[in-house]
Amino acid sequence: STISRTEQMYKMIGRDIAGAVPLKIQPFLASGSQRFGLPLWDSIASIRYQQLTGWVKSIVPDSGLEISLVGDFDREEVIRGIQKYFSGIKLTRNEDIPSENITFPDGKTISIGVQTSIAKALVFVAWPTEDFKDIHRTREFHLLAAVLEDRLRKVIREKLGATYSPVVYSSNSKVYDGYGFLAAKMIVKPGQEKNITDEILHLSEELRSKGVTEEELARAREPMLTSIDETLETNNYWLYTVLSLSSRHPEQLKWPTTILQDYASISREEINQLAKKYLINKKSATALVSPE
Repeated sequence: STISRTEQMYKMIGRDIAGAVPLKIQPFLASGSQRFGLPLWDSIASIRYQQLTGWVKSIVPDSGLEISLVGDFDREEVIRGIQKYFSGIKLTRNEDIPSENITFPDGKTISIGVQTSIAKALVFVAWPTEDFKDIHRTREFHLLAAVLEDRLRKVIREKLGATYSPVVYSSNSKVYDGYGFLAAKMIVKPGQEKNITDEILHLSEELRSKGVTEEELARAREPMLTSIDETLETNNYWLYTVLSLSSRHPEQLKWPTTILQDYASISREEINQLAKKYLINKKSATALVSPE
C-alpha cells in the first residue's frame, strides 16, 4: 500500500545522516514549522483514504486550476481534451496564501543524533538572507553560493587534506516575506564536526571582509552559465521553473529572457556587497548531525 511504502521511505531516511536535513534541520531553520522539510511520520500515518478524498472534493470545484504542458504536442488536441474533462469546473484566480510568521534561528545550534552504523557525520551552517521577490538579487545569492562552495572545496582539500565535497546553495522563499537562507553542508568523518564548522565560518568571514577575486568569480560563473544554457533546452526547466505556478507568479514568464545576460552581468562589487551584508557569522545557525 501507499502508506507502507511511505513508512519504509521514512525508515530509510531516518537511518541516513543526510535524512536529518528534511526531517530536522529545515524545520529548525523555520521556527520549527512543519511546512518546511518533511512532516512527522505520525502525522502521515494518521491520515485515512476517506480524509484524502474528502479534502480533494472540497478544493477541486471552486479553486484555481493551472494546467501546464511542454514538449511536442498537438495544441488543438490538448484544447479538446481540456474542454472535455475540465469545462464544468468553475475557475477562480488563486489568492495569496496567508503566511505564518517564520523566523530564522539567529546564532543557534542544534545537535542531532541518528541511529546508523555508517561512520558519517554532517555539518550544516546557514546564514539568513531574503525572499525570492527580487530575481536579480536571487541570482546574486546563487552566484555567491557558488563562490563560497568553490573556496570551501579548494581550502578544505589543501588545508585539511580531506576529500570532502561541500555543497553550498541559496534558498529563497516565494511564500514567506523576507525569508531565505544561504547554506553550506558537508558530509565528514565523525569527530571532525567542530573543525569543519570552524573552517566554514572562517572562510565565510574572510569572504565577507576581503571579498571575492575576479578569478574566483569567473571560476564560479562559467560553469553556471554553461549549465543554464543547457538547462534552457530541457522541458523540466520550462515546466517546473517557468510555467509551474505562473498564474500566481506571472513574472516567471519573463525570467528566461534575462537569465543568461543577468548572470553574466553580476559584478565583483555586487557579490562583495552581498557577502558583506549577509555572511554575518553571529547570525548564522548551525546543525551538527552525528551517528549514535
